[in-house]
Amino acid sequence: MQGYLRIGETIAPLALSKGPRLSDGRLASLGADWLDIGGRRWPIAYARDGDRLWVHLGGHIHELVWVDPVAFHEAAAAGGINNIVAAPMPGVVVRLIATEGQDVTEGEPLLVIESMKLETTLRAPADGILALHVAAGQGFDRGAPLATITPKD
Repeated sequence: MQGYLRIGETIAPLALSKGPRLSDGRLASLGADWLDIGGRRWPIAYARDGDRLWVHLGGHIHELVWVDPVAFHEAAAAGGINNIVAAPMPGVVVRLIATEGQDVTEGEPLLVIESMKLETTLRAPADGILALHVAAGQGFDRGAPLATITPKD
């Protein structure tokens, strides 16, 4: 599996390669699965659930979030991968505050989401032009790109 992962606020290229398996699916040897992030390789044990990976590395469990490759490349082409407004939890878009193509400033409210009856206002991570990837009433998964901010020239 190749793509990108969000680790905190950093997005890094990822390659996850499976080691040799026995006929019952168990690893043929310990440390046979490998995780390559940003050009470094580590033997790992991991569990995957949707866009989440829990990786046991260096005696600690780390949660990594899969970043949709299309959203990643659209944001990168627009001027930066850190300009994606990603869903902090699964939910539904309650209300759009800003409009498609609008000039926004860092910290400006963009949209309101609801998850488990809790409303959250998502704000612009940077100054630029807003591109929305969702509509009011639309559901989404955790980590889904909801909007992208394109820096102005």
